[in-house]
Formats: sequence, structure tokens, C-alpha cells
Amino acid sequence: MSPEHSPPEHLALYFRGLLDDDARAAVEAHCAGCDACAEALRAEARVELALYDVAPPEPRAEVVPLRRPQSRARLRARSGLVALVAVAAGAFVLVRGPAAWRSPPPVSHAPSSLAPARTSHMQARSVAVAALMNLVAVPAAIACPAIPGDTVAAQESRARAVQAGLAPLPAGWIAAGSHKQLYAMGVDASQAGEGRAAISLGSRPGAVDGNQVFGTAMTTVDATPYLGKRVRFTGMVRADAIRGSAGLWMRVDGAGREQLAFDNMGSRPICGTSAFTPYEVVLDVDVAATHIAYGVLLSGAGQVWLEEPKLTVVDTSVPTTGPLSTRAARTTGVGPLWITAGSDPTEYVVSADGSVHRDGAASLSIASKGDVPAGKFGTAMQSVPATPFRGTRVRLSADVKTEGVQGWAGLWMRVDGSTVRPFDNMENRPLTGSSDWARYSIVLDVPADASMIALGTLLDGGGHVWTDDVVLETVSSSIPTTSVVLPVETR
Repeated sequence: MSPEHSPPEHLALYFRGLLDDDARAAVEAHCAGCDACAEALRAEARVELALYDVAPPEPRAEVVPLRRPQSRARLRARSGLVALVAVAAGAFVLVRGPAAWRSPPPVSHAPSSLAPARTSHMQARSVAVAALMNLVAVPAAIACPAIPGDTVAAQESRARAVQAGLAPLPAGWIAAGSHKQLYAMGVDASQAGEGRAAISLGSRPGAVDGNQVFGTAMTTVDATPYLGKRVRFTGMVRADAIRGSAGLWMRVDGAGREQLAFDNMGSRPICGTSAFTPYEVVLDVDVAATHIAYGVLLSGAGQVWLEEPKLTVVDTSVPTTGPLSTRAARTTGVGPLWITAGSDPTEYVVSADGSVHRDGAASLSIASKGDVPAGKFGTAMQSVPATPFRGTRVRLSADVKTEGVQGWAGLWMRVDGSTVRPFDNMENRPLTGSSDWARYSIVLDVPADASMIALGTLLDGGGHVWTDDVVLETVSSSIPTTSVVLPVETR
């Protein structure tokens, strides 16, 4: 990327909410007028969105450790048939990625200085609109630093030698990813340590540097033994010239492949070249979970090996590594799980409030942790596939109650996947101060080529907002839309 553009590390850190106020404002101001950097932001999210869509193989009852193979023929016999991966439109397409991860690791490379950009109150609200239009629920992986050309050539030569001698993946494991054809996966007995074989995942010619494509070797287990517990996926990983990012990943799924928890080490990627090193991903398994998918991923070019993958139950004193999510509010047409996101998600607490609710057992609560200035916002959000709503007019409605809102609050909805992006966040009819329960709605048209509908409740500045009885439904074309006309730079 040329010097006049935002540095790639800033774009990745922007998703994570890890830039300071001046650096974040500068990235937002630059991307508002730079199509190239705006597209780079979207590209950073594609890997994680696709990974959310990877369909798991049939669940296994227990974890089977990898052991050194006796022969390629024996491994093939154990492997069985490898199912084709069906990609369903269930990715979380949110706004800017949530920074509200439990105990996030420190960022080792501090961003270089950017020219500070101060904004007025109206400009801050404009920035909030732009942020809502680009938010992504699953944080994008931070790309690894560039590697010298001679090292790249040597790695590619080593990769060809490794890939020529791979045995099939173990039984229960499959090859998947956004571009799995660009990756060679199998068992590499030559990398075995302490009597165990290693799963190998390496790029083929055609895999690009960066985070635009990825492959993963993955498996799944029945969630029943882990319901209501905290689990840790661990493994020893070796890396060779990683030029995008790599890491372990785990996803907890419910009925209908509803994603209940997820982490792919996007905030702490494995980069460059390293010896076998232990890594872990820790998630809570909801009582509604049906199975747990996990594996090793490689985005861009390079080679990784995974030894000793294990899934174990841990005490709640072990912090989780995935994004926070909350089950709350009575819902119709959308799921019960809400993800914490926004421009400054760490300034807000999203929870289920059983003491304040309109219907059901608990409302969805968003509260600022203190005095938060206008222009910073938090949101509880989720995404649903647009397929059932294509070519129709939809209405998002909910009961909302506010208390001491210092900026503004409201429902919001955005339709993704089309060149036209219908959007409304009630900014032209905001909720302010304190108000009792009342019903509000947003009405948008869903284009025939739309892929996802992102929606939620937002709170700009300080205050407290409760939401209940959330409904997403198709309505007659006689009901007018509330879609706002956005400036070109925020579309």
C-alpha cells in the first residue's frame, strides 16, 4: 500500500478497537475519502466471515489424538470419505469489530503516528454512521509483516517437498475454508514429535499474501459432554514463512448452525517462522449448543503444522478468548444471541436484565460504564441470512426504554451483500434522555442479491437503554421505508 494510504496495521487494529482516539479518527477520516483503504477494511473481514460459514462434518463423540501413522494405506483406510463443505449464509456481518474480548493480549507493535483529526459533534455523528456501515462482528486477523523474497522462495520450495509426502487427514478431520483448493492438507509424519504425527496445512501456488483467502483443517465433536462448561482447545503449532496469518480456531454451534461462541486468534495471529509452540482458544459452551467445531487455519501463503490437538474442560477462572455475547429479550424472526460491538465497545456493558423487561424473562440492556462523550457508541447486534427476505420489504420493530441518554439511542438495521445497502439507525428521530417503554420500527427493502441483514440497538454517548420483544418480519410494500439517503463516502 502506498505511503499516502493508511498503513495495513492500522486498518487491522481499527477493527479490534486497539487504536487511540487520534489514530482511530485519522483512519476513519482517511477511509471516508479513499476507496482503496475502504476496500482493504472489507477485505480484512472476509476471512473471518467465511470461517463463520464453514459447515462442520458430522459430530464425533470424543477427541481422537493424532498418532504417528504406520503407513499411508492404513491412514487412507481410517480416513473414510471426506464430506463436501456446504457454505451457508450465516456469517455475522456487523459493524466495526468488537474490542470487548476478555483479557485481550497486548499488541506488540504500536501504531506509528498519524495526523490527529479532531471532529465536531455533527462530524462525530457522521463518523458513527460510517462506523455502523462498516462494522464487522468477527474481528479481522492482523496481517503478518512482510517477508523477504528470498525467504518466500525457499519456503515455497520446502512446501512442495512436504506436500509431496502427505498422508490423508485423520478420521473425522476435513479440509475446508474459503479457497481450500489453494491449500494442501494432510498428516506429515516427518514433523512428528514424541510419537505423534502433525497435521500439515500449506499454501499451493496461487494463494495470495495477506488475509483474502484461507484454508483450514477442522473437526467437530458432540457438545453434550461440555454443555454449560468452559472448554479449552490447545495445540502445538509450528509455522514457516506465514505471510497472512495463522492460528487455532474454535466455534460453538447451536441448532440450525447458530453460532454461539467463536474465536480464531484474529487478535493474536501466528506470523513468520517459529518452532512448535503451545497455543489455546477458550470458549463457554452454551446449554443450547449441539456441537463444537475446531481446527487450525492458514490465511494467505505459508505453512503450518499442528500437533496434539486437545479439547478439555477448564475452570471458570481461566478467561475466555472469544467475543462477549448475551442471550436476552424475546425475539421473533431473529436469534436470541447478541454480540457486543460498536466504535468503543469496552465503554459499554451489554447484558440480560431480568429486573427491567416488557415481555419474557429479561430485556436486552446496554449501559455505559460512565460518562462517554457523544460520537462514541456501543451496540448489541446480530446478523441473519437475507435469503428468506430477498425482494421483499422488512420491518424491524422492538420495545425500547431509555434512562439518562446523554447522546442518542435507537434501533438500527443494514442490508449487506448488494451494491445498494439500505440502512437506518434512527438518527433522524433519535431517542434521548429518559423515556418509558414504547414501540419503534425500521422498514427497509431487501435487494434480490442481498446476503445478510445486520441489526441491533445502539447507544451513542452515556446512558442506559433496554430493548425487548424484537421482531423482524416481512411487510406490505404499502408501508413506507425509513431508509436514510447516505453520503456516497459511507455507502
